[in-house]
This record gives sequence, C-alpha cells and structure tokens, in this order.
Amino acid sequence: MYLSALAILACPECHEPFHLTVREHTRDEIDKVADPMSGDKLSSILSRLSYDALRKRVKGLELPPNPEDLYDILFREAVVNGVLRCESCQKDYDVKNRIPRLVMPL
Repeated sequence: MYLSALAILACPECHEPFHLTVREHTRDEIDKVADPMSGDKLSSILSRLSYDALRKRVKGLELPPNPEDLYDILFREAVVNGVLRCESCQKDYDVKNRIPRLVMPL
C-alpha cells in the first residue's frame, strides 16, 4: 500500500480517515523523471489530503519536511505491514503484504 492511498481510504464502519502505523516498508524503484505524470499525481493527492494532516496521521515512517518532496514517499515507499486505525470508532485494520485488509472485525 502506498501512502497516497490514505487520500481515499476510510473506515468502512464510520467513514472517518485512518491513522497509519507503519511496521515494515520498502522502497520501489520507479524513475520519477520517467514518470511524466509525477507532478499531476502529487497535485491530485495533495488536493484531497493536506500535508499537515498526513504528518499527523502517519507513524513509523519519516516524512520529508517539505510537501514538494512528497512524491517519493507517496509513490515509492510501500507499506508492507502496518495498521490502519480509525480514531473515531477505535477499530484497527491490518496492512499485510502491501494490502489493506478492510474487512470489518466481527
């Protein structure tokens, strides 16, 4: 799961945004220069997710100090294992092998 997914993922029960705790991550080798859409992708994500909000909602992964440097962290750093937590209803959802498991707990 890439951090850019936080712009669209929400709790399946109450629809509030998630907080993410990263337990394991990896860096994908994608050539930013070869991606002609890199600026458009970053603008699209930042229009839905403020940088300050992102910094407050992600633990376990160091974010760059400037939003202009976010491309690598949003589109190259993949969360391999972690936890998506809904602070509103206090439910946790695992991220395993890069896939957010949004099945509601029983």
